[in-house]
Amino acid sequence: MSEKHQLNGKQCYPPQQGGYPPQQGGYPPQQGGYPPQQGGYPPQQGGYPSQQGGYPPQQHNSYQQAPSMVPQTQGLPQQQQYGTAQKAPVQWDPSTAQQYHGEMSDDYQNERAEEPVVPSAPPPLDVVLPGYENVAYNEAAAGPPPSYDSVVGEAASVDSSNFKSITSEEAKEALLEYVSQECCYGKGAAKDMDIKDIQSTSAFHYTLETFTEGRTTKWHYVPYSGGFVDGPHNGPAPGPWDIQSNATALFKTEVKKVEIPHTASVRACHVCCGRGFNRCWHCHGRGRIKCSHCQGSGHRNITRDGQTHRESCPMCHGRGKKRCYTCSGMGCVRCKECQGFGKLKQFIQLTISYSNNLSDHIIERTDMPDHLIRDVTGDVIFQQAALRVGPVQNFIEQEINRRSSELVSSHATAWPAKLILQQRHKLTAVPVYECRFKFKDKEGRFWVYGHQHSVYTKEYPHTCCCCNIL
Repeated sequence: MSEKHQLNGKQCYPPQQGGYPPQQGGYPPQQGGYPPQQGGYPPQQGGYPSQQGGYPPQQHNSYQQAPSMVPQTQGLPQQQQYGTAQKAPVQWDPSTAQQYHGEMSDDYQNERAEEPVVPSAPPPLDVVLPGYENVAYNEAAAGPPPSYDSVVGEAASVDSSNFKSITSEEAKEALLEYVSQECCYGKGAAKDMDIKDIQSTSAFHYTLETFTEGRTTKWHYVPYSGGFVDGPHNGPAPGPWDIQSNATALFKTEVKKVEIPHTASVRACHVCCGRGFNRCWHCHGRGRIKCSHCQGSGHRNITRDGQTHRESCPMCHGRGKKRCYTCSGMGCVRCKECQGFGKLKQFIQLTISYSNNLSDHIIERTDMPDHLIRDVTGDVIFQQAALRVGPVQNFIEQEINRRSSELVSSHATAWPAKLILQQRHKLTAVPVYECRFKFKDKEGRFWVYGHQHSVYTKEYPHTCCCCNIL
């Protein structure tokens, strides 16, 4: 194994041999490197990390050489390559790191440093899992669902309903309640207007819902702190559609994430190379940054009684440097990917998505906007739920029969990569009353619709002059 290896364009160094960074040809160079070796980074005496008692401690079960991105399993029996229970790694403890007390180069400026972009995912495992050869770190479809017998729902017959009407008093009461909620409408017109005519009609709202299940797979990893590892030695991995899962409730959208059995393995963290910590991105491991209050000079000029005085900076106490707030002066930070354990458990994650797909059609014959019908309730004159539903037939409105047939046919083939679990459709008759009124010398219309007696109007005669008529 070489002393260092490449990972996504970065070099990773072994922590045990020669410390971090390596002393021979490592970072920084020994002659004329940056920062200077006298008081530079890392300090030779009591610096970070210290060779005796530093990180990682010698008694910890850490890698003794540069950790490879794939566990060294060549030449071992399969039962030994993937242990079912591995020894828990030791989490990096920031208290083991000693603070840095050396000097820092004068040309160092990093007050506006940004956190570097780390690799989004480790390289794929060398282990080939049958059925999952093309799984990547991005979600991909798990293939078509298992074949099932095509079910054709029986045609649904709907009986016509008798529709009611409202009186002029009920129409005025609904209008008065609507006006009371509008700050720009006066109540006088609603009380004193004369309702000349009420025409009763019904709007029809047809809805079709198809509840589907879709599955996708991708590689996923989490910090490994010890415990059982369900690897390929336990048997072949089941297919994405072979894993049992049930929805919490029908026609409810939800997402479940499941680890596919027999796909897990443990590997070194690809960000910290198995160390559990990374050099601080803000101070570059120095533990201190330039004081922004005095711009690194250690002093500031203060005008007092017309005279300029040079005083020591109260923020850095004249040193020109202050402790790095990102790493608290330790020069290193815990690795975010492995949470300081240095290891990751990688496995194939199955995402199960339950979706409720709804389509509808509205028939409304008046001048009132059709979309308002979706927000109110009416008389349910037909509803049906089944694995597959058939189109509505023999309804008095032929447009409902035609649109129901089109929507049922469309839903049958709209999601070829998903499994249809249940369908249901419903037909609702929403009462709509068009009321013609006269107030003084003005005439107009308003509509009362739904069981809630909601009101819509654009011709209300009593409004503030500064407001737009709704």
